[in-house]
Amino acid sequence: MAKLFEAARLAREVRALQRENERMLGRMQELERELAYERRASQIAQQWQNLWRYDGRDQTPME
Repeated sequence: MAKLFEAARLAREVRALQRENERMLGRMQELERELAYERRASQIAQQWQNLWRYDGRDQTPME
């Protein structure tokens, strides 16, 4: 009987760990999307800086 309870406890623990793993995978995907966005924003900012330097105006454009 003790083995049965132990098996049930382990099964619950495995399910909890699987849920935690899924949650962490979701968070990792969210962070990867944020990182891709930040990289793209940095790339665009760098392109703007290069355009302005090429234009002879070493400054950021006014909004």
